[in-house]
Amino acid sequence: MPSLVPSFRLQLGNTVLPRLVCIGAFDGAGQPSLAAATSSDNLLLHSPHRRATGGAGEETRTINMNRTISALAAGDLEKGGAAASSSGMGRDVLLIGSSTSLQGYDVEANSDVFFKEVPDGVNALAYGSLASLQSPVAMVGGNCSLQGFNSSGGEVFWTVTGDNVSALAFRDVPGSKPSDNRQEVLVGSEDFEIRVFASEEVGLEMTESDVVTNLTPVHTTNFGYSLANGTVGVYNNATRVWHAKSKHTPVTLAQFDLNGDGVPELIAGWSSGRMEVRLDSTGFLVYKDKLASPFAKLMTADYRMDGRAQIVAVGVDGEVRGYSPPEAEQVDVQLDNSVQEAQLQALYEKKNELMTELRGLEKNAGLLAAAGGTPVKGAPAASSSSSSSSSSSGLLNAGMIPPSTKLSLVVKANKSTQSLLLTLASNNDTLVKMALVFSDVLFVDESICVHPKQPASTLSVPLRPSKNQQTEILVKAVVGHRSSTQDHVFELTHTLPRFASFVHTRPKDLAPRSSVTFHTSERVNRVVLWINQAFAIDASAPGALSATSDSLHAGFQSIADGSPLIIRMGPENGGTISIRTDSMELAGDVVQDLCRYLSLSNVESVAEFPDEFSAFAGVLQKVDDFNAARLKMSADIADSSNLVKMLVIKAEDARILGETALMERYYSQLYDLNKELMGEYNKRANNHAELMAALKDVNAMIQKAARLRLGEPKQRVIAACRVAIKANNTQSLLQIMKVGHAS
Repeated sequence: MPSLVPSFRLQLGNTVLPRLVCIGAFDGAGQPSLAAATSSDNLLLHSPHRRATGGAGEETRTINMNRTISALAAGDLEKGGAAASSSGMGRDVLLIGSSTSLQGYDVEANSDVFFKEVPDGVNALAYGSLASLQSPVAMVGGNCSLQGFNSSGGEVFWTVTGDNVSALAFRDVPGSKPSDNRQEVLVGSEDFEIRVFASEEVGLEMTESDVVTNLTPVHTTNFGYSLANGTVGVYNNATRVWHAKSKHTPVTLAQFDLNGDGVPELIAGWSSGRMEVRLDSTGFLVYKDKLASPFAKLMTADYRMDGRAQIVAVGVDGEVRGYSPPEAEQVDVQLDNSVQEAQLQALYEKKNELMTELRGLEKNAGLLAAAGGTPVKGAPAASSSSSSSSSSSGLLNAGMIPPSTKLSLVVKANKSTQSLLLTLASNNDTLVKMALVFSDVLFVDESICVHPKQPASTLSVPLRPSKNQQTEILVKAVVGHRSSTQDHVFELTHTLPRFASFVHTRPKDLAPRSSVTFHTSERVNRVVLWINQAFAIDASAPGALSATSDSLHAGFQSIADGSPLIIRMGPENGGTISIRTDSMELAGDVVQDLCRYLSLSNVESVAEFPDEFSAFAGVLQKVDDFNAARLKMSADIADSSNLVKMLVIKAEDARILGETALMERYYSQLYDLNKELMGEYNKRANNHAELMAALKDVNAMIQKAARLRLGEPKQRVIAACRVAIKANNTQSLLQIMKVGHAS
């Protein structure tokens, strides 16, 4: 595998923080500059072309920000508007996020373009043009929220997401031209979800196995992602194309055509300093390199201003490397080399498979000769794989399994263990010695191994889904006799329904207090079909599912906590569906999945969740109390700060006048006041942490209420809730969540 050769290198002379690096044309003349945050709360600016074009000042400057930077981005929010320079080119604004604010900074003028308080914090930051908006925005991912700000710092977009935002990226709307300037935003969050927003509503939603740390568009509908557990991969819209895992942590992702084939590759920078370039279609590793320190950021820019873009890699030690695509005459040679290397890799893997099979055949032949047996015609090696629908084949001798051996897989709910039991069973006296179960959703490490001390003809594996999500399970089971010298490996796949953790029961035995109701003209039998594929239905359960031509009554109960769920459909108002459950989140999951199955685009509903609404009213009261305390403490700290200034002046005056005793008294008062200020600051920090937790609960509740609707009613609920929050109208907010509008 060829290593990359940098086209340029430089040293910033300072350490920088991971992910907090960006490149922008801040001078309005198209000259790229690099901005990076340092550990001392400073902003490092590197402008390599400043002197060459007659600019004043040094190439590298440091600006003291006096606050901890949490996110950086750059972009021209005006796009040729008032901020355009005399050269006709827009001037990029440096966007600086912190735990409480977003600042638009004009680097050239050394002044603020805007300064906006962001109560939800700035966890992630991206610049782009959302399809539903007219002008570019600074998109901020915060505490369960997504906000877009324009060139003056005005809020032009707001919506909620499932958890704290951990990654943001813009991509072109599939099927649009780049000149259309129509984009949607990719959002990764701490609840392991990747969501795609074209407006306030989620268009696509994918669940991963850990916190999403990076997102980047790659090619057409493909986009790359990375997780905190060391996974990188590519999705094609909602379908995962490939993924790979490492023991190191991926710090940054980018896309760039480094091999010159006209298609960008996915480039990953790791905490080990390693850089990997992979094909977006297969994940095949085509290039690699290694920095002397962990990666900080990967970006694309014409940093040398030679008319050719490079991939710019920055390490935390301040090292900067640029990698350029090959020259035109080198492209065909490199592509040929890449194709040949891929072919050789495929042949090498095939060779290993054949060698493994050959060794198995040779060993079987030796055992057969020793036992005086006869091989079954066409029988494969005992180490080969088999699906659940086919019989295993082997050799008829002592220790080998019979050719008719089959392995079945059944998943059933078990209330005593509060889990789903995946049971493997052979159809004869062979033993299931071990099972490997693979699922990147069910298990933290993507797999679990069960190896009983006393193997039997059946083997059970407990499964405990943490989310209501359809999951594909791959099982590899080792089957053989107790005295087998070689065992057979079966491969089986099973699709776990989204609501598999709910068991069928009689509706009259359940009594949930809360519900959500909506109208639809769909037929009952279509809802029954959805229930059959979304729940693990046991047809033998008497009276669990009651359905007629115009009505339906189905009851379910969670095996994890016993929470009830009733789905009822009646002929009222042309067709009414009622979902009764005390969990607003579960009700949202059911509504979304059912509406997706029925292909409904707009759903208006009425929600009645008295317990959750009552608890939510308490959360809103906490927010008011925390805000009032914050304002009071801010005023007290401001007064104390003025007193500090006065005591310092008096103490210095006493020192100049030689009044030592008076000076000591002033400094003693200053020392006591400083201790009080430190205590007040700690109180303010604790208040801020509690306020952020309460705001997260508020945004999460809005998300739950929005998921009870679909389409335009869903967007209306989100927008109306935002207006009610700004107006501090608690009653209106609760009314919107219940019926979908303020009045």
